[in-house]
Amino acid sequence: MAKPGRNDRCPCGSGKKYKVCCLPRDEAAERERLAAEQAGREARAEARRLELRKARDAITADFAASRDDDLEETVEAALRFIHEGKLEELETAARHLLERYPDIPDGCEFLGHVHEKRGENRDAVACYRRVLEIINRAPDDFDPEYTQRFVDQIAKLDPPQAP
Repeated sequence: MAKPGRNDRCPCGSGKKYKVCCLPRDEAAERERLAAEQAGREARAEARRLELRKARDAITADFAASRDDDLEETVEAALRFIHEGKLEELETAARHLLERYPDIPDGCEFLGHVHEKRGENRDAVACYRRVLEIINRAPDDFDPEYTQRFVDQIAKLDPPQAP
């Protein structure tokens, strides 16, 4: 059945115009229906955010739980996350490494990888430059090929501007 026009007779049979009879009630019911749908969408979105937060917290707790082999296990996990394409988990691992081992380049390297995969080239370049800063503090501790890899990646992501 077609919706009545505002100036049509009300379908309830009162004889009044629809706009002064049932239209306000129908509009209120429609607003309530739309509000309920929106509340449902917001509840589902909040549940998803909570689920992601719990997953991220569980990953962080897993990293924090191991003490002795923390660095090695975190690096291994990060490499596995790269292989599996799990950027959220990789970012968590990278930030964990940065927090616990700020003088080791792995955290910056992994975070740069995350930024690069997301197309955030400026952030990736900043991470890779941080890797080079760490390497430059003790260049004898690092393979020159490892260092060159970051120099090349920076040049690729942030090429020098022609004058």
